Amino acid sequence: MRINLFFILLFSFFAVELYAQKPQSTQTRILFIFDESRSMLGEWNGERKIDIANRVLSEMVDSLAEIPNVQMAMRMYGNRKDYPPKKCDDTELVVPFGPNSSSKIKYALKTNKPRGTTPIAFSLIKCANDFPPCENCKNIIILITDGIEECGGDPCEIALSLRKNNVILRPYIIGLGLDVDLIDAFKCMGQYFDAGSESDFRKIIKTIISQTTLRTTLQVNLLDSYGKPTETDVDMTFYDSETGTMKYNYIHTINPLGNPDTVEVDALSDYKIVIHTLPEVVIKNVHLQPGRHNIVATSAPQGSLKILQTRGNKYSGIKTLVRQQGRCDI
Repeated sequence: MRINLFFILLFSFFAVELYAQKPQSTQTRILFIFDESRSMLGEWNGERKIDIANRVLSEMVDSLAEIPNVQMAMRMYGNRKDYPPKKCDDTELVVPFGPNSSSKIKYALKTNKPRGTTPIAFSLIKCANDFPPCENCKNIIILITDGIEECGGDPCEIALSLRKNNVILRPYIIGLGLDVDLIDAFKCMGQYFDAGSESDFRKIIKTIISQTTLRTTLQVNLLDSYGKPTETDVDMTFYDSETGTMKYNYIHTINPLGNPDTVEVDALSDYKIVIHTLPEVVIKNVHLQPGRHNIVATSAPQGSLKILQTRGNKYSGIKTLVRQQGRCDI
């Protein structure tokens, strides 16, 4: 009986240890910014834009509700004040992050009607407070609109500022029936998709959901002088290529199978990876495929230096400074 109890206690100990070491799951928080300006009443492929957008988005939030570790919220603009005149403060967080958000978003889509103008920049400023503090969350914005900024703001500048301050990742923008000459105004904000039809809109939404919810991993191969990925035990830092902000810092290691370890990263940014060897190795413009295992390789041979004493007493553990002949720097 004592032996059985011992094994039960031993199993419980290891179960607690394994549970304590299990990494915490990342929460993906998706904020929809939805255009309720009067132009959404316009016809698009034989139907009103607002009706198509409401239908497709309602389907998508139902699908998102079934995915673990995904939270949703919705902000609207142009839904409260009639135009004209322009009311450039017309934006509202209609559904905050919380339980039963899918049903609340569908209700908001059903009950709100297009009324006002298009204050995109002001809506982005306000959305900074829509994400409650969280240490293990990635914050996504999906902007759905049929028009450009109408209140004199600079959405690109605001979006970049939010990214630099680690409030959000690179936003997604879905244009519904936008004129071709207006599309470039959105490309500086984030990743732009042009929906030419309801089927396009549905495919784009599904693509974005896949990119934001599927796990993206990266393996960095540090190649020795023979081109083999054997170099390791160095620090490496990931920077957002566009904003310059630091996103991750890892110690490069090799697992028991002899392969460089795999790390999980967001695929919504391109990266500059700095390998802190002497001298440093920099990998620029690293673009990742979302939802896949990515491998990046770079030459980073480190080598070794053996110091031999040619005369005098031999001591172990002597610290050595190495300088190039004729120079003072180490």
